[in-house]
Amino acid sequence: VSLSLDQKATRVDELRRIEAAGGYGGGIMGELAVSRSIGDHGLRPFVVPDPEICSVVRRKNDVLLIMASDGLWDVLGNEDARQVALTSFQGEFEKTGSAKMAIKKATSALVKSALAKGSKDNITVIVVDCRLPSTLTTTAKNEGGHAAGPGV
Repeated sequence: VSLSLDQKATRVDELRRIEAAGGYGGGIMGELAVSRSIGDHGLRPFVVPDPEICSVVRRKNDVLLIMASDGLWDVLGNEDARQVALTSFQGEFEKTGSAKMAIKKATSALVKSALAKGSKDNITVIVVDCRLPSTLTTTAKNEGGHAAGPGV
């Protein structure tokens, strides 16, 4: 389940916002591909830190939440990221029984996948265990489990 849209300067709504602030697209002022960032203060008001927010009802079979920078999403599609994270998480959880180790393995696998696919951007990945307490021993093995995140 995708929880956000890519915050790129080429997105029509973001391009309009940038141009209304006196900037131009094609990368923010020709420098930056993303249109929202916590850093890059020299590109304000064109790059803003304001997040896009959405609400999603949790489901019993939710397993993981993937939050990552464009260094991951530029080279891994939603389904690929979901598959890498779930496969790594499930394998480590079955091997060790440790959710903490499984999360670390899933996070590491996503970063390694992005690097292997040639990402040249900063890669930041956070994986959150979203399993409900009543499903902690079963959902890691559930074939119907879902991962959610930007683009997932």
